[in-house]
Amino acid sequence: MSLNKHRFIRVAAALGMVGIMAAESAGCVVVTEPEQPAQMPAETTEAFDPKNIKPGDDFYGYVNAEYLLNAELDQSGGAGSFNDLSTEVTDRCEEIIREIAEGDRSTYAAGSNEQLIYDAYAQFSEFTKDVDTDKESTSKAVNEVIASIEKTSNTDELITLWGELYKNYGVSVFISAGVDINNENIDEYCLALYPFADGDMEMIAKGDSVASQLSDSYVALLKNAGFEKEVSKERAKAATYLIIDIAECTDYDLLDDYSSIYESLEIYTQSEYNKNYANTADGKLFEAVGLDVSKLKDTDIAICDPVQWAKIDELLTDDNLEALKTLTICSFMQAMNSVLPTEMGGNNMQVSSDDMAVNAILQYLPVQVGELYAAKYYDEEAVEEVTQITMDIKERYVELIGECAWLSQSAKDGIILKLNNIKPFIGADKPHEIDEKDAELIGETAFETYANFMSYYFYGDMEIKLGTQVVINGFDGMPPQTVNACYDPTGNAIDIPMGIIGGAFYDKDADYYANLGGIGGVVGHELSHAFDSNGMNFDQDGRYNPGWISQADRDAFDKMAQKIADYYSTCTILEVYHLDGEQTLGENLADVSSLECLLSMAETKEDKQHVFESWARVWADVTDNASALMLLEEDVHSPARVRVNAVVVLFDDFYEVYDVKDGDAMYLAPEDRVTRWG
Repeated sequence: MSLNKHRFIRVAAALGMVGIMAAESAGCVVVTEPEQPAQMPAETTEAFDPKNIKPGDDFYGYVNAEYLLNAELDQSGGAGSFNDLSTEVTDRCEEIIREIAEGDRSTYAAGSNEQLIYDAYAQFSEFTKDVDTDKESTSKAVNEVIASIEKTSNTDELITLWGELYKNYGVSVFISAGVDINNENIDEYCLALYPFADGDMEMIAKGDSVASQLSDSYVALLKNAGFEKEVSKERAKAATYLIIDIAECTDYDLLDDYSSIYESLEIYTQSEYNKNYANTADGKLFEAVGLDVSKLKDTDIAICDPVQWAKIDELLTDDNLEALKTLTICSFMQAMNSVLPTEMGGNNMQVSSDDMAVNAILQYLPVQVGELYAAKYYDEEAVEEVTQITMDIKERYVELIGECAWLSQSAKDGIILKLNNIKPFIGADKPHEIDEKDAELIGETAFETYANFMSYYFYGDMEIKLGTQVVINGFDGMPPQTVNACYDPTGNAIDIPMGIIGGAFYDKDADYYANLGGIGGVVGHELSHAFDSNGMNFDQDGRYNPGWISQADRDAFDKMAQKIADYYSTCTILEVYHLDGEQTLGENLADVSSLECLLSMAETKEDKQHVFESWARVWADVTDNASALMLLEEDVHSPARVRVNAVVVLFDDFYEVYDVKDGDAMYLAPEDRVTRWG
């Protein structure tokens, strides 16, 4: 989770390529540690019959093997439920864009979604043809920016220029700024400074080959900006030393996992900030991101990595002016790369004109595309059913929490209050009011339009929100075409966009329990994040406040969570590679909690079967072994097969529904079955 609130469900790594997955399904079960590392099975996919998989030996394979064997891989070599639905939704969005691009421009009102998409498509698709007039005007504009950077005679002037670059181009230097809820006054927004990174900061701090590669990238950017080779090398070296200084003062754990960001977060009034950060005091920080501090005198400042920011502030002196100018030029060239002429390092010729235009619109006009997507595909009946499922799951969670033996009554009351306060945002937001001024986002050239989009996308949100009262809107940042879902701890809300209500997750023709195991599994998972190892630190109002639960209850929670972590640490992929139960704890808690809740809602054996099998279908996923091992090191989610097999064996219902007995590969002794609320 990052400070800007969104925690996403992501596609977990599968265990291997299709052929390997099929072979493993015959015998490999990732639940307990094998006594001896087994060799990869020698069977081929041709000899493998998915119909012979027993649910008690590999439930993931029992449900998904036939699909995975016949799945069409995407360009990255992956496939699965998330991939399929994402592809379907993306194809729909691209079709909408192309239909508008082929439409009658005269019928599109100024500032409308259609007008912006039509004009942007026309510009970007022409730009990749390397039109001479665009090339000339773009080169001139870029050179003027570089000249303005070079003309600055002190850091005060450079900081002022940074504000212009952020406001006009969405380009930031060092300052990764945004808007967030003020934890000390949750009715107000604050200016948030997120951790800065330019590559792998931990490796850069060591000054080894990664730092050399960073320096080389600066050399290339400077040469593209028109500097001589030797000058570029000297300036890049000085700039890299500055980054190394910052890297040495960076909290690397925050860059890997923002879930602990509030532990180091410091919030300052502006007068307090001025006493601690002299070089960006007296409104310079606000000026550096294009904001008028005179209009934001009461706006607090939240710093996520105070030690790193202290170093950045310390370096903003005239002694480092040349290196700071270099980094400013490199940041600008890198940010605008997609619309630079090829002789200035632009990469726009690497894709077709159509792809360039469509991808730019998908990325920088997500709200406009999303509103058109919702207008065409919004299914009120589906949203109503998912809303009802959400209410049913919340109601059942209240009962489970009330029955929990290891929580005190006061903790139960507090958790239930927080649960009842969770705001569900399901489907899509209402369309925004059309503003004719938005037509000005389309500039004279693709370069100007891209710059306007960058500013609109990065800077616009700060300008609109800062100085206003907080409004929790779960659809903000998750437009309806998003195939994902999240829990927002600072807003105490869950977001289930229209995009994920389909595919393996939801079928309007399926029965209640099939959808309960699919989209209900997502809902139960996200609701449970309110009470995972991170969510438990936030109270019912979304304020970071670990003390809202007594220490005795927190100790009881930690004891339960440790059992979950230890259990998952026994799980393996590819038979020998162990999961890190601590790294994946939050997501594992959400999975176990969700399925525990769903099964308790099912009454008959058939109902439970539908829940189990929909749960398994949702996590169908294929990727290559190298990616799976990389994700094992980095991902906070367990691999796909583990998200099925390691979870279903924890519940007595699984053994009863599928007649699983001692001796079956997935059998887990009752005393080893950990639970979330039991």
